[in-house]
Amino acid sequence: MPGFSSYDDIINEMTTNGKKLEWNFNKIGVAMKGAGFWHSMWTDAGTPGAGSNPAASPGAVGNNLTGSMNWAAQTPDLKSIVTLGAVSTQNCTLMLYDRLWGVGGLSSATTGAKTVNSGNLSRYGGPVASAIISGASTAPPIVITTSSAHGLFTGDVVTIASVGGNTAANGTWVVTYLTSTTFSLNDSTGNGAYTSGGTITRIANDVQAWAEVTTASTTTVGVMNLSSYTNQSGTAARAGGNISWPAAATVVGTMIGPFPLQAGDTGVRSIETGITIGTANTAGVFNALLIKPLAYLPLLANQWNERDLVLQMTSLPQVFDAASLAIAVLATSATALNLWGNLKLAYG
Repeated sequence: MPGFSSYDDIINEMTTNGKKLEWNFNKIGVAMKGAGFWHSMWTDAGTPGAGSNPAASPGAVGNNLTGSMNWAAQTPDLKSIVTLGAVSTQNCTLMLYDRLWGVGGLSSATTGAKTVNSGNLSRYGGPVASAIISGASTAPPIVITTSSAHGLFTGDVVTIASVGGNTAANGTWVVTYLTSTTFSLNDSTGNGAYTSGGTITRIANDVQAWAEVTTASTTTVGVMNLSSYTNQSGTAARAGGNISWPAAATVVGTMIGPFPLQAGDTGVRSIETGITIGTANTAGVFNALLIKPLAYLPLLANQWNERDLVLQMTSLPQVFDAASLAIAVLATSATALNLWGNLKLAYG
């Protein structure tokens, strides 16, 4: 289990060592589009408070955003979600996600390509630009040494390339944090003395692109697609299939996504020229978001439900330092809902 050697270790870290964090959240919702459509609670009042829409291209990276659930860095320890519980005034499904990047002010009222130009992600994906490999040990597991802080965490997936000598280091690996300038490649064994070179790239698996409506559309069902994005492994100029707005008339807060990706892709690292409007609607404006879903929780009205992500549904979703956790709901009606819940993390 990431960050922990056993279930007993989790208990020890949380109880004896006091390594636990939590957030009691509540959101006061507004009217939604209707059954079967996702709705963002990002700008709704409550705890945490309302978030702001991101700036226009190139937008902003989502590091400890105001309006998100976030905590101080615990490096070198790894934070993981252990339980998520909530109650809602309406039937719905809650999605807890990390808000990685946002670009605002994109119009769906005119056809053509909309420039997004999101930058490199600070977690889950993108090049580790400042870290130059200066060593790769032979003894298993291979320990990579960098000339400056690498910024990686235990559980990151990376691609190592262009390592000379110890070529067994090249490939895609899950890493374990050791120090700010060293990390190991899980289940690896070297095949020679390191000589030179090496690059590190995070893999952005399961990072999704969504649209978040900020000005409601009034007529015509809009159609759009990701027309230029970089995939999880760094391959640029990718294009996905079409996705339609849920109806001609939408409401503020409607979430549309995830955008379909090109065949074989499993995530999005960045969006470039980016989103093409094939069929325009009237008046619609939206944010383009890159998000990482962390957990889902089905809720029946006025009944508490809680997921144990250690034993009941073992996953221990990782919460990176600087994460900006937010909530969306899959609605069962257009009626506004109120939501209360608790999120518990452990670190070790």
